[in-house]
Amino acid sequence: MLWKAINGRAADVKRCHALRDVLPLFDVDSPDSEDLLELLTRAAMSPVFLRCPEGRRLLATFFSLSADIIPQLTAVIRNQVLGGRASLLDAYGAWAASVVLLSAPPSTARQPRARRCRTREHEW
Repeated sequence: MLWKAINGRAADVKRCHALRDVLPLFDVDSPDSEDLLELLTRAAMSPVFLRCPEGRRLLATFFSLSADIIPQLTAVIRNQVLGGRASLLDAYGAWAASVVLLSAPPSTARQPRARRCRTREHEW
């Protein structure tokens, strides 16, 4: 059903959303659930899931399944946000913007003054 929703219509996504309470019953940490994890990541980048509110709520449910899939889902969404259109950014919402900002490497120009001074050798 999830595969049909990824390639289907909003009605298919709504059917999947109605069954969201079944998802925690799957053991997503086992090696046997690789196909399910692939479907979850495909759903995270599917335009059909992003268009309807039920799809966005279902994507939020994916993050509560296991701590092991959070980095994978975050990476998929980050890639979508970096190359996405404005409508895609609106679909992911403020969460996506905060993930991109928080994952940016720290700037060395903003180091505290005391730290910069410790690295210099002073000749008096």
